[in-house]
Amino acid sequence: MAAAVADFTAAERSADKIKKSEDPAEQDAPAIALRRTEDILRSTVTWRGEEPRPGIVGFAAETGGAGHSALELAAQKARRKGADLLVFNDVTTGVFGSADNSVMILDSEGRQVARSEGSKTQVAHAVLDELVRRLPAVP
Repeated sequence: MAAAVADFTAAERSADKIKKSEDPAEQDAPAIALRRTEDILRSTVTWRGEEPRPGIVGFAAETGGAGHSALELAAQKARRKGADLLVFNDVTTGVFGSADNSVMILDSEGRQVARSEGSKTQVAHAVLDELVRRLPAVP
Protein backbone atom coordinates (compact mmCIF):
# COMPACT_ATOMS: atom_id res chain seq x y z
CA MET A 1 0.00 0.00 0.00
CA ALA A 2 1.22 3.51 -0.74
CA ALA A 3 -0.36 6.81 0.08
CA ALA A 4 0.57 10.46 -0.17
CA VAL A 5 -1.90 12.02 2.17
CA ALA A 6 -2.28 15.65 3.13
CA ASP A 7 -2.36 16.51 6.82
CA PHE A 8 -5.66 18.32 6.37
CA THR A 9 -8.68 18.16 4.07
CA ALA A 10 -11.74 20.31 3.53
CA ALA A 11 -14.21 19.93 6.39
CA GLU A 12 -17.18 20.18 4.04
CA ARG A 13 -17.72 19.26 0.41
CA SER A 14 -19.49 21.60 -1.95
CA ALA A 15 -22.08 20.02 -4.21
CA ASP A 16 -21.28 22.63 -6.83
CA LYS A 17 -18.19 24.37 -8.13
CA ILE A 18 -17.18 27.28 -5.91
CA LYS A 19 -17.18 30.14 -8.37
CA LYS A 20 -15.47 33.47 -8.11
CA SER A 21 -17.65 36.55 -8.08
CA GLU A 22 -17.87 38.71 -11.17
CA ASP A 23 -17.94 41.75 -8.87
CA PRO A 24 -14.39 43.25 -8.89
CA ALA A 25 -14.96 44.50 -5.33
CA GLU A 26 -15.17 40.88 -4.10
CA GLN A 27 -11.56 39.79 -4.58
CA ASP A 28 -11.18 37.62 -1.49
CA ALA A 29 -11.10 33.86 -1.86
CA PRO A 30 -13.68 31.98 0.19
CA ALA A 31 -12.62 30.74 3.61
CA ILE A 32 -12.32 26.97 3.69
CA ALA A 33 -12.57 25.12 7.01
CA LEU A 34 -10.12 22.23 7.37
CA ARG A 35 -10.10 19.04 9.40
CA ARG A 36 -7.27 16.64 10.15
CA THR A 37 -6.99 13.59 7.94
CA GLU A 38 -6.68 10.08 9.33
CA ASP A 39 -3.13 9.16 10.34
CA ILE A 40 -2.78 6.27 7.91
CA LEU A 41 0.83 5.48 8.88
CA ARG A 42 0.09 5.24 12.60
CA SER A 43 -3.09 3.26 11.92
CA THR A 44 -1.16 0.78 9.77
CA VAL A 45 1.51 0.31 12.44
CA THR A 46 -1.22 -0.27 15.04
CA TRP A 47 -3.04 -2.73 12.74
CA ARG A 48 0.15 -4.74 12.19
CA GLY A 49 0.77 -5.04 15.92
CA GLU A 50 3.94 -6.84 16.99
CA GLU A 51 4.32 -8.85 13.80
CA PRO A 52 7.62 -8.14 12.01
CA ARG A 53 5.91 -8.23 8.61
CA PRO A 54 4.77 -6.49 6.57
CA GLY A 55 7.55 -3.94 6.72
CA ILE A 56 6.20 -0.42 7.04
CA VAL A 57 7.96 2.61 5.61
CA GLY A 58 6.76 6.15 6.20
CA PHE A 59 7.76 9.33 4.46
CA ALA A 60 8.23 12.80 5.92
CA ALA A 61 8.68 16.04 4.02
CA GLU A 62 9.82 18.51 6.68
CA THR A 63 10.82 22.17 6.73
CA GLY A 64 11.69 22.73 10.38
CA GLY A 65 10.09 25.37 12.54
CA ALA A 66 9.11 26.23 16.11
CA GLY A 67 12.74 26.05 17.19
CA HIS A 68 13.39 22.62 15.67
CA SER A 69 15.36 21.62 12.60
CA ALA A 70 13.71 19.59 9.86
CA LEU A 71 15.76 16.57 10.95
CA GLU A 72 14.64 16.95 14.59
CA LEU A 73 10.99 17.05 13.49
CA ALA A 74 11.50 13.97 11.30
CA ALA A 75 13.15 12.09 14.19
CA GLN A 76 10.22 12.99 16.46
CA LYS A 77 7.81 11.74 13.79
CA ALA A 78 9.76 8.47 13.42
CA ARG A 79 9.45 7.82 17.18
CA ARG A 80 5.77 8.84 17.27
CA LYS A 81 4.64 6.80 14.24
CA GLY A 82 6.53 3.57 14.91
CA ALA A 83 7.14 2.55 11.29
CA ASP A 84 10.16 0.36 10.58
CA LEU A 85 11.73 3.18 8.59
CA LEU A 86 10.97 6.82 7.95
CA VAL A 87 12.34 8.35 4.75
CA PHE A 88 13.00 12.02 5.46
CA ASN A 89 13.19 14.79 2.86
CA ASP A 90 14.32 18.26 3.91
CA VAL A 91 12.07 20.17 1.52
CA THR A 92 13.55 23.58 2.31
CA THR A 93 16.02 22.89 -0.51
CA GLY A 94 13.33 22.75 -3.20
CA VAL A 95 13.18 19.03 -4.04
CA PHE A 96 9.67 19.06 -5.51
CA GLY A 97 9.70 18.65 -9.28
CA SER A 98 13.33 17.53 -9.34
CA ALA A 99 14.42 14.30 -11.03
CA ASP A 100 16.93 13.65 -8.24
CA ASN A 101 16.40 13.34 -4.53
CA SER A 102 18.38 13.32 -1.30
CA VAL A 103 16.96 11.56 1.75
CA MET A 104 17.91 10.36 5.19
CA ILE A 105 16.48 7.03 6.31
CA LEU A 106 15.60 6.93 10.00
CA ASP A 107 14.70 3.93 12.15
CA SER A 108 11.73 3.78 14.52
CA GLU A 109 13.84 5.40 17.25
CA GLY A 110 14.61 8.39 15.03
CA ARG A 111 18.24 7.45 14.41
CA GLN A 112 19.71 7.95 10.95
CA VAL A 113 20.54 4.51 9.55
CA ALA A 114 21.24 5.41 5.92
CA ARG A 115 21.40 8.26 3.46
CA SER A 116 20.73 8.17 -0.26
CA GLU A 117 21.18 10.65 -3.07
CA GLY A 118 20.53 10.33 -6.77
CA SER A 119 17.66 9.44 -9.03
CA LYS A 120 14.36 8.53 -7.45
CA THR A 121 14.95 4.95 -8.58
CA GLN A 122 18.32 4.88 -6.80
CA VAL A 123 16.73 6.28 -3.65
CA ALA A 124 13.92 3.69 -3.84
CA HIS A 125 16.50 0.90 -4.08
CA ALA A 126 18.32 2.26 -1.02
CA VAL A 127 15.06 2.33 0.96
CA LEU A 128 14.20 -1.24 -0.06
CA ASP A 129 17.73 -2.44 0.72
CA GLU A 130 17.50 -0.95 4.22
CA LEU A 131 14.05 -2.44 4.80
CA VAL A 132 15.21 -5.91 3.72
CA ARG A 133 18.21 -5.65 6.10
CA ARG A 134 15.83 -5.00 9.00
CA LEU A 135 13.13 -7.61 8.39
CA PRO A 136 13.57 -11.23 9.46
CA ALA A 137 13.98 -13.78 6.72
CA VAL A 138 10.84 -15.51 5.48
CA PRO A 139 11.01 -19.25 6.33
